[in-house]
Amino acid sequence: MAGIILVGLFFYSLGGWDDEDAATPPAPIPPGATQSSEPQPTTEASEPEVVVEEFQNEDYVLPPGSTSVSDIPFPRTVGEAIDWMETNPVYATTLAAPVRCEIPEDNVHVMDDAELERRMADYVECLTRVWGPALEEAGFESYLPEVIVYPSGGEIQTQCGTMPSYNAFYCSADQNLYLAADVAALMPRGLSSSQVLFDLVMAHEYGHAVQGRTGVLAASTALAYEADSRETSDMLMRRSEVQADCFAGQGIRSIGASLGIEEQDVADIQEITYEIGDDRLAERFRAEEAGADHGLGENRRLWTTRGLASGDVAACNTFMAPEEEVR
Repeated sequence: MAGIILVGLFFYSLGGWDDEDAATPPAPIPPGATQSSEPQPTTEASEPEVVVEEFQNEDYVLPPGSTSVSDIPFPRTVGEAIDWMETNPVYATTLAAPVRCEIPEDNVHVMDDAELERRMADYVECLTRVWGPALEEAGFESYLPEVIVYPSGGEIQTQCGTMPSYNAFYCSADQNLYLAADVAALMPRGLSSSQVLFDLVMAHEYGHAVQGRTGVLAASTALAYEADSRETSDMLMRRSEVQADCFAGQGIRSIGASLGIEEQDVADIQEITYEIGDDRLAERFRAEEAGADHGLGENRRLWTTRGLASGDVAACNTFMAPEEEVR
């Protein structure tokens, strides 16, 4: 199958994320940031000293943008599709960490769309300095996706069709990343104003861009489209989505030290990914039936946390994971 693939946080399309009973895995500390073992004064509270290791990928030259990149690859056979998903060369790579990402610590929730778009474009440059070398090492073409922030409460015409707001997505037709700021309104109170929300959303969509360049996205979509049951199709969709969650964690892991990611930020990341699970969204918005193509909150959080804990891309091979981890 060849065609257009559009994937986002809450939907999957073929054509043209506070539960006291839910266990939260321990929060990893971004590589390059370590707490000093030196004794701290006890007379007043103080922040732990952070020691930053030498930044990696400093000489990496950003690749051309999406207008210069080739079309995403599509598998020619079922066997090739399975190979691309399960034994992809990108799984043999390790993401560099720490990687520099110098972005002003401004409140993203008070930015207008143009300001947010510029900020997200800078953030995607940082993610490209993380993922670009790994993609090229594995023999794939890297590129710099364009970020388009579109109006809240409206819709946008794309090469993947007309899309409403309250979402973020990756479009395979132009290989760009889209974000509507009102996606924050879908989060529970307390998480909608988290400073890491948009960064996490964009890192997830960038994960789909990585899948696009490596053939994983087209392979999983093609097999889902040809599946003989809705259950099999949904399972393949979920494996793709939680892999994008894991890739998001890995990207944030690499640039976390430079961005000053702290324990509360990591806790927010874990909770946000939990709250956009199919089950959590259905409960929060009182849907008659929960979706089944993005994954349960506990599994979306599981894979994001695994990404935060490891730079080995093989740690995100969701296509070889047991079914209970991709429900």
